[in-house]
Amino acid sequence: MRFHVHRIRGPVLLRSSIFFGLSVIGMLLSIAILIWRWQEAIINYGPAAVWRWISAPVWVLLFTLVMVISSFILLRRVRRNEVQLSKMGLTIQRGKHLETIAWDRVMTIHTSSERYGILGVSWGKKTEIHIVTKGGTKYKFNQSFERIVELIEQIKHFVYPRLLEEYRLAFNRGEPLTFGPLVLTSDGILNGRRALRWRDLGKVNLEGGSLQLQPLEKSKGPKLSLPAHKVPNIDLCIQLISQLSPQS
Repeated sequence: MRFHVHRIRGPVLLRSSIFFGLSVIGMLLSIAILIWRWQEAIINYGPAAVWRWISAPVWVLLFTLVMVISSFILLRRVRRNEVQLSKMGLTIQRGKHLETIAWDRVMTIHTSSERYGILGVSWGKKTEIHIVTKGGTKYKFNQSFERIVELIEQIKHFVYPRLLEEYRLAFNRGEPLTFGPLVLTSDGILNGRRALRWRDLGKVNLEGGSLQLQPLEKSKGPKLSLPAHKVPNIDLCIQLISQLSPQS
């Protein structure tokens, strides 16, 4: 059985290691300063003045101790985080915790990809995938994992064929198909109180992080526009809309 393994990226591990190292250095410096001030207080002012001299270093030491413990736990979790994909399902390892999710339990997939920056200058990209199982449990993976785009495509590869067949069977039985705020019925597409009939549907576009459904003419119905990340299984939604549209 072939496994696809995705671990935490090297730069993420490096940042976690640096954070832990700096926390340890801060704690050692706090201990050194605490000992020095304690000695100064004893030699120059006597035991009665010790707390006044060491109170600030004690609080700093407690803070750095919390940082060391937190960064150590984070580093351990990050180093032992990985995702394995096979024909049977998805296996998630977080530290010592191991969990396997069969593909037939995955019901919805949300994906998002956006660049962030300031004043038109982009310095990073945030890519995420959220999956929801039949029991309503949610799992999130982001660009901290190696080859996140490949991971997203592999999950879709294992999940979408089954979901597409289930959607088709349900639609043929006359059941509406719900994709978040969008509902596909035998008459057309509903978005809240707004409706667009199949015969009036024009272009279907996914661009700029938005799903846009255009009417053939302005008089034929409203333009429907939704943020793509709010539409689960958006690839299947677009595929079904294209197949159901008389214009396709």
